[in-house]
Amino acid sequence: VYKRQERYFTVFHVKINSEQILECLTMVEQKIFQVLHKNFEKTVTRHTIMSLVWKKLNVHPKTLDVHLSHLRKKIESTDWNIDFDLDGELQGWKLTKNLHKLKKPESPK
Repeated sequence: VYKRQERYFTVFHVKINSEQILECLTMVEQKIFQVLHKNFEKTVTRHTIMSLVWKKLNVHPKTLDVHLSHLRKKIESTDWNIDFDLDGELQGWKLTKNLHKLKKPESPK
């Protein structure tokens, strides 16, 4: 992860194995992605994400939903997915990688 200072805020760029996969993440989005990436393909609960990202700061639980929505939009063009997992004992989110993501076919010239 590296950061670049913009005029009013810092934006983060995520690289995995030297491949840049995400650009222009806010600090909170970067922290959420980092938590999910460290627990790749494992369900991470709302409580876990909130305690790791916001520490002891008291924020509304819907704040996480808003940041996850923004993060999902930013990664939709990549091979990464953030899925909500209801099936197991834990309810939460997990980061997965779709190796067979369909790419838009090129139009004939």
